[in-house]
Amino acid sequence: GETITLPMWTVEPESVSWSLDLSFNHSRACAPNPTLGIVICNCSRLVTFGPVNLTTVFIRLLPRSTTVGKLKLNLLWAADGFRSFNHTIPVFIVGETGVLLVDAFPHPPFPRAYDAVMVHFIINSTGASKGGEAVRVLASKITGSLQWSWAPNGTNATDRVDCPALAYNSSYLQCNLTGFSPVFSADLTREIFLWFTPSTSTVGELHATFIFVADEFDDATLMPFIFVRGQWNISAEPLQVLPTQTPRVNTSIYLRYAIQTSGVTTNGQHIVIPESAADGTVTWSLDNLTMPYHSCGYSPHEWVCDLQSVTFQPNLTTSLWLLFTPRQTIVGQVPLVLRFEATAFDTNFSTPVLFQYAHFWKVDLQASPSLTIASGSLLKLHYILRATGTSAGGELLTFPYTVAEQGLQWYLEEDAPVVFSCTAATSVYLCNMSQAGFSFSSDQVTHLWLAFLPTTTWVGPLLATWNLTADYFDQLSETPDIFVQGMFYPDSSSLRILPSSTVPAGASVLVSFSVLASSTVQNWTLVLNSSIAQVSWFENASSWQAQLGAQSCTAGICFWPSVGLNPSTGASLYLLVRPNSTLVGAVKLPLTFTANDFVPGLLPLNIRAIASNHLVSSTSHNVTTGTEICWHVHLVATGTSVSGALISLPASAVSLANELRFGVVSDIQMSQRCVQGASQDTV
Repeated sequence: GETITLPMWTVEPESVSWSLDLSFNHSRACAPNPTLGIVICNCSRLVTFGPVNLTTVFIRLLPRSTTVGKLKLNLLWAADGFRSFNHTIPVFIVGETGVLLVDAFPHPPFPRAYDAVMVHFIINSTGASKGGEAVRVLASKITGSLQWSWAPNGTNATDRVDCPALAYNSSYLQCNLTGFSPVFSADLTREIFLWFTPSTSTVGELHATFIFVADEFDDATLMPFIFVRGQWNISAEPLQVLPTQTPRVNTSIYLRYAIQTSGVTTNGQHIVIPESAADGTVTWSLDNLTMPYHSCGYSPHEWVCDLQSVTFQPNLTTSLWLLFTPRQTIVGQVPLVLRFEATAFDTNFSTPVLFQYAHFWKVDLQASPSLTIASGSLLKLHYILRATGTSAGGELLTFPYTVAEQGLQWYLEEDAPVVFSCTAATSVYLCNMSQAGFSFSSDQVTHLWLAFLPTTTWVGPLLATWNLTADYFDQLSETPDIFVQGMFYPDSSSLRILPSSTVPAGASVLVSFSVLASSTVQNWTLVLNSSIAQVSWFENASSWQAQLGAQSCTAGICFWPSVGLNPSTGASLYLLVRPNSTLVGAVKLPLTFTANDFVPGLLPLNIRAIASNHLVSSTSHNVTTGTEICWHVHLVATGTSVSGALISLPASAVSLANELRFGVVSDIQMSQRCVQGASQDTV
């Protein structure tokens, strides 16, 4: 759609052609349109105009022969989707006054606000100038100074000349062109370079007209196409981030921007937030947190906040608040890039530095065999954990070294096909779960087992506080309610019983043995059921052997205030034990050790008690042979029999013809019959 249009009345219609080179070797004819009264040069798909490269087009034409004096050629440049640009070229036909023919090439043609521009002017003349050579421009179109030079690289102060305000009209700046005599001449082309910064409040086309003058010459005016791109005066990061730049998952974030612009916005102002950074809706408000919030619209893959109702401008700061919740699945830096856009403005990108943190939490804990555990037993802690995000590195569990001196292992399945050992470091174990390739996921639970042997010398609550961390996760600290019970270790191999383990019923025995404890304990007791035996203790072996200075135990409970037990040396104990006289045969005397926070310890003490019978009285009978008698015998035993009680008489002492019977009462009806013994000599 690229075209160049001229009014037909200014030229000979068939004479117009255009080319991309001055030789016109490959020129193309332009087509007259009498109906519209124009000549159209169709450059479509042969010329591409753009903001980067300069495109030069040459047009050759023959003015109408009837034209005399000034002729202003109006060239209308057009392309699909572009605003048309009208360029007027002054031409003087057969005049008495000199004429300046000027063309201009701005660099860059699309500057940003606050950027300097160089305009390259090419000037041809119909004759030699005689003074008064200058170029003027409205001062309101320029911010700061206007400078000129004959050289394109006029970078030094001596190479550029300042252009002062016009003496009789200060609204213009004038560059007085000197250095050549004449400045303009018909046989040469002059090039002039001007440097300036377009008015910083300009947004869009500058519309700056440059007027070239010389004595006895017509003024030559030219408006180079300079399009100023507006700028957002916003810092790369927001002025405020509330409540924090390190929010937790599901935390809403407020961003406050203080906004000024290089020029007044007129249309199309909006902010774009990528969908990948925000969950749910995005809203915006002005001034403060109490103002109403407006919802941002959704388009594919992004949220668009329409700010058409807000006018941004220079020298007036507008506070803008954005409210959104980062995506729950994001752990670490939030990939947030905001785009501030408006018509004729460069896009401004803002990248708030936000790091979203997830966290772990404990769902359940199961212990095997129990959280209350005996010293020396293996403890397995089964944790069920969840996380609010998916971890991506740095998964590490630390565990205090002092509570598990024999090592710590972790695994993820109950039957433990793969077990990982933790590394011992200063004061802690390091369980590097990241190196094992493990990560936590927000959409599933994690089963974690920790297995260790609590320090064997520990008794009481076990301060096994472990910490779980991962990159951009809050640390989870957990102290399981573990209670370690101490253990007694009586040495059965050191047990001595004097004079023997077989004694008459009711007789005392001397007992000695040694005992250790898993942890040092001072206040401990030895318990022997007082209903089955009496017990005393001795300070040392010599008093024990001499049976001197025995200390009585109270109700079967013995205290050793001066004897402490420990894991290394332990203690040797000396006892005097007298089982109850009623106990006969195998007598079990369990010695039980007790202390606060200890599992009761047991040492079996087994002896054999032998009882005896004593005749108290017996009736006497003086009878003739064959007379039946009732013989009353009164017996007392030193112990209580359980079974096997037997009375035997010689068979020769009784008449076998008569029946021998016995009983515990004199009534014969209550008696039982005796039987012949194993031998023929006893009944």
